[in-house]
Amino acid sequence: MSVPIYRSRSVSPHPGKTTSKRYNFEMPARLFFRSGLTERYRGLREVLEDWAQNEGQKAEGKVILVKPNCVSAKVRLASTHAEAVRATLEVLSQLRPKRLILGEGSSEDTLRAFENFGYLFWAEKFGAEVLDLNTDEFEIRYVYNSQGQRIPVKIAKTALYSFRVSLAKPKTHDTVIVTLGIKNLVVGAIQKPDKPKIHQGYPATNLNIALLARELAPHLSLVDGFEGMEGEGPVEGSPVFHGFA
Repeated sequence: MSVPIYRSRSVSPHPGKTTSKRYNFEMPARLFFRSGLTERYRGLREVLEDWAQNEGQKAEGKVILVKPNCVSAKVRLASTHAEAVRATLEVLSQLRPKRLILGEGSSEDTLRAFENFGYLFWAEKFGAEVLDLNTDEFEIRYVYNSQGQRIPVKIAKTALYSFRVSLAKPKTHDTVIVTLGIKNLVVGAIQKPDKPKIHQGYPATNLNIALLARELAPHLSLVDGFEGMEGEGPVEGSPVFHGFA
């Protein structure tokens, strides 16, 4: 099923303060959806094939960054499933990308996570480069602390200048309620020494994600809703079956 979506948002750049200056976001998008899934890989691949048939030309010939969620290098439930990586790389590799990159900036050990969760096999099979965004070249952007002061953070350049694909699963989150496609890409693009700077309490954290999303929002967001996490997310929660993509 394909559904056109249009959203416009306006957010204040100063958490907790009234101001006339606002940032406007325009995010036209299309939704490709499957429910009642009984197999993760097949369902995700079908959704991606629908997208590729209708929107895939937007990624053809470009540098494509596929960004899984590896908030933990050890907790499999908290991280993107290898079958989701398989389906995504398989479909995107058929779009003749200039480069296909599987990249993440984990708060733990990115490459160890890729090895532990079985990503490396599929990266090699489909010709994808593997990149730790924490070691990438960077550019400086600014976020806000809890007092409304601007502070610098290092952003991986590959995340800024690629066709960005967020590959996440739905999880409860202790600060932003739920973590999905945008947070996965925005926070993962911040290099490890600066990553804690985005967490500045409820108002500033949500604002910071929105501000960075002006440059880092995914061009394609694939949510692997075959199984998610509820309860003490985003790492220590319990599995919950949804069966959607």
